[in-house]
Amino acid sequence: MKFKTILATAAAVTLATAAQAQVGPSVGATVYGPEGDVVGTIDSVEDGIVVVNTGSYSVPMGESSFGEGEQGPLVSVTKAQLDNYAQQQEAKMIADRDAALVADATLYSSDGFEVGTVTSVDADTAMVLIDETPATFGRDQFAVDKNGMLVVVFEKAQL
Repeated sequence: MKFKTILATAAAVTLATAAQAQVGPSVGATVYGPEGDVVGTIDSVEDGIVVVNTGSYSVPMGESSFGEGEQGPLVSVTKAQLDNYAQQQEAKMIADRDAALVADATLYSSDGFEVGTVTSVDADTAMVLIDETPATFGRDQFAVDKNGMLVVVFEKAQL
């Protein structure tokens, strides 16, 4: 009899653990704000990062930012606040990129290798020398990494 009790207890613990693992934000779920308003939809959940698509922006948020509301996943910000935050972050990234995208700047690949030098920049494009070969990239193909280095969005092997 004790064996059956132990087996039933183990099964209950296993089911409870599996159910608990499934709690939290899931792909496709609608996210609600503090007033019950729709903030967006969850595009992806990976390594504790939940990407919420507001219709205007896809915003990564920590999984711990989510609670469980009556209707589904709940966050403490409105759609307007989340869009405003994303817009500010986008503006900062563009300003950082534009400050770094200047003639004679060293250029790195997205996988961290030094690949060339910027020779000139105009409103929409930049000319670069990669292994002594001139190339043109659109301004939107550049970014600044977390170390402030100018990066082209291609890996070294692609260049």
